[in-house]
Amino acid sequence: MGNKRNNLYEFEEFVLNAAERNLWRDDELVPMPPKVFDTLCMLVENHGVTLTKNEMLGSIWGDTFVEENNVSQNISNLRKILGKDRVFIETVPKKGFRFVAPVKTVSLDEFSYARSGGNGFIVARQSRSNVIEESTVEREVHDPAGSSIEPTRKSKRILYLGLGIALVSIVVLGAFAFRLPSGRTIKSAIPTASFDYIDLTDSGDVTMSTISPNGKFVAFHNDKSLRLMDLETRNDVGIEIDGEKKIGWIQFSPDGKWIYFRTRGNLRQFENIYRISKFGGDAKQIAKDTWGRFSVSPDGRNIVHYARDATNSRHQVVVKEIDTGNERIVRERPSANGFNILGPPVYSPDGEKIATTPSVNRGLKAKISVLHTSSEKEEIIETEFISIRQMHWSPDGKSLFLIAHKKGQTAQIWNVSFPEGKTNRVTSDSHAYRSLSISSNGRLSANRLYIYSNLWILPEGDITRAEQLTKGENEIGGLVTTQVIRNGEVLFSARRDAEARMWAINIETREQRKLIEKDIGGNQQFGYSKKLDQIFCEFQDAIWKMNSDGTGFQEVELGDADKFSQPAVSPDDKWLYYVKRVDKKAMIWRSSLDGTENELVLDAKGFSPDNFLRISPDGRFLAFNYVKPEKIGDDRTTSRNIRQFGFLDLVGDSGVKVIEVPSHNTLISWTEGGKSFDFPGYVEDGTAVFRKSVLDDSPAREIVRIDNEMIYRFGWSPDEKNLIIARGNHKMDVVLISPRETKE
Repeated sequence: MGNKRNNLYEFEEFVLNAAERNLWRDDELVPMPPKVFDTLCMLVENHGVTLTKNEMLGSIWGDTFVEENNVSQNISNLRKILGKDRVFIETVPKKGFRFVAPVKTVSLDEFSYARSGGNGFIVARQSRSNVIEESTVEREVHDPAGSSIEPTRKSKRILYLGLGIALVSIVVLGAFAFRLPSGRTIKSAIPTASFDYIDLTDSGDVTMSTISPNGKFVAFHNDKSLRLMDLETRNDVGIEIDGEKKIGWIQFSPDGKWIYFRTRGNLRQFENIYRISKFGGDAKQIAKDTWGRFSVSPDGRNIVHYARDATNSRHQVVVKEIDTGNERIVRERPSANGFNILGPPVYSPDGEKIATTPSVNRGLKAKISVLHTSSEKEEIIETEFISIRQMHWSPDGKSLFLIAHKKGQTAQIWNVSFPEGKTNRVTSDSHAYRSLSISSNGRLSANRLYIYSNLWILPEGDITRAEQLTKGENEIGGLVTTQVIRNGEVLFSARRDAEARMWAINIETREQRKLIEKDIGGNQQFGYSKKLDQIFCEFQDAIWKMNSDGTGFQEVELGDADKFSQPAVSPDDKWLYYVKRVDKKAMIWRSSLDGTENELVLDAKGFSPDNFLRISPDGRFLAFNYVKPEKIGDDRTTSRNIRQFGFLDLVGDSGVKVIEVPSHNTLISWTEGGKSFDFPGYVEDGTAVFRKSVLDDSPAREIVRIDNEMIYRFGWSPDEKNLIIARGNHKMDVVLISPRETKE
C-alpha cells in the first residue's frame, strides 16, 4: 500500500491524509485513536470492497492476538466520529464491512504550496521517540483585484492537510489575520491558539495527575504508587511515601518543591491533607477531616477547601493557613443550594479571588461563582453546561479552564473568559477528561478516560458458563440497571453515541430494541409491574411510566416535590415505592398502582435513603443506600470501599437495620427469597459478587469472581437461575496539552 499512503482521500466533507495520519472535517482536525484511524484508512483505501474481520485483524494488528470484537468496537467508534445519522460504513452480514461513500483519490505529489517571506506559523509533531520536528509553513495570499478573498472550503482543506500536523485534537480560539499588500486584512480559519496533544502514559491505570507550575514535571499515581515524570526526557520515577497512606487528589506547591495530597476516600467523607517533598520521604499532615478536594494559594501559605457543617446544614468555603493551622470561613451557603464538590475551589493567580461551583437543581445550567477574598463581592458567570467537574484559572487570570459536560456529551475541556463568560472549546472527542491542571506557561495536563463494558449472563452464577449478551462499544459502566421483564427480556440502560437510552434484550435470541428516544441520564433504576406490563423510571426529576413495548411514556402524578426518584414495584404488584425530596430532605413514599392511595413509609431523620430502593421477594424488607453526613468506618485508607445499606422492616416494627459491607458500589440484588442480598466488592486483581444474610451477622461469602474487570451493575432473574452482569473496565492516561506557538 506504499503508493496509496501518499494519497489524499475525499469523501463528503472529510479529507483523509493517509501519509500524515490525520482526518479533517472541513477545517477541523478530527481526533481518533491510532487503531481506529488504521481501521478507517484500510476501509477508505479499499472503498467499495468488502473486508472480512480476519483481513482487518491481520492488517491492523499483525501477529498480535486480539479478539474479533476489537474490529467491531473500532467500527462503532468510527460511526460515531463520522456521524451516527449517516451511512459511510456498511455491515455485510456474515462477511464483514465495506466503505460505501463515494471517495475521490488525489495524489499529494499533485499539490505544491506557495512560499513567501510573509506570514507563517510553527507546527510541532511529537513521536513516541520524543523527537520534535518543527517546520514553518507559509502561504501567499494574492488579491490582484484588491478585493477581499475568502478561500474555498476545498482549497482550505487541502492546504491544512499539507501542513502534516499529527495532532489528537484542535480548537479554534481566534482567527489569524493575513495582511494584504494594500494593508487590509482578511480572516483565515488558521487559529491564533491551538494545541498539541502528547500522550504521556499508556498504562491505562492512572488515577490522578497534576503538572508542576514551571511545566517541567507531571506527578501522577495509580493504586500502587506516586510517580514523577520529567517532561523533557519522559522518564518517570517512583516517590516513596513513608507510612500506609492511600493517595487521592494531588497538587504541586507553587514553587514546585512539594506535592500536596488528600487521602483517598469518598468526597463526601472526611479525609486528611498531607504534604510531601517531590523526592519522597515523610508526609506532613496539613489539614484534618477535610471535605472534598482542595487547592493551594499562589503564595503557598494557604489551602482552600469545602467544608460541611452538618449541625446547621451549611456548606462552607474554608481557607486554612498552612503554618499556623488557623482557619477562616470565606463564604457559606445553605446545604440546600451549597457547593458542587466534584472539583475544588481554586485560587486566581493573584490570590485575590476564589472560583467555586454552586450546586444547582437538575435540569438547570451550571454556574461559576467567583468570590473575592478581601470583601463580600461575588461575581456569577452563567454557563452552557449541565455540570462542571473541575476548574483552573489561566496563568493571566483572564479566563478559566473547565472540565464540563454539555447535554449528551462526555466531559470535555473548555475555556471560559472572565468576567465575560465567553466559551471556547479546547477538546472535542468521544473520551472524557479528568484531573485538569495548568502550568505558568500555559501547558495543560489532564487524564483522558475511556470506559467500556457489556452485559453478560451467567447461568446459575457460574462464570465458566458465562455468555456475552451485548457486543461492541457500550458505556454501561455505572449506568446500567438490569431487570428481567416480559418474555425473558432484560431491561438495561446504556450510554451509546454520548446519550443514555433504555434498551431491552432477549436472553435467547440476543435481539435488542430501544424503548424510547429519551436521554434518561446516568444512574438509573427501573421498576416493573408484571400485572400492568409497565416500566417505571426516573426522568427530569419525576417518575415516568411506559408500556413494555416503549409506548405510552407519561409522567406519574405523585404531587409536588423537588424531586421524585428510585421507583420500585412491590412483589404483590400493588405499590409503587419511591424517594420524595422536599428542601433536600428525603422521604420514602408509596402510591398504589391504581392511583387511589398515597402513603408516607419513612420520614428519614439523621440519614438519607439514596441510590436505589429494592423490595425483597417476600415483601418483608425495603433496602436502600443508607447515607449519613459523617464519615463511614474508622479506616481512612478503605473508607471509599465501605457502604452502609439500610433495611426497613415493612411487616414488623423493628425499624431500619443497618448493615455495613466492603462494597465498591451502591447496589444490591436480593437472593434466597429475601433472606440474603448480594453486593459487589473488590478482590485482588478483580471484582466479585458477595452474599450476606440480612437476618444474622454471619460474614459475607464470595459467589462469583471476575478477574481483571469491574462489575458495574448486576442482578438476578426473578427465579434466581440467571445472573446478569455489566462487566468491563476503564482506561485512564495522562495527556499533555501544549499551546502551539504562532509566528507573526
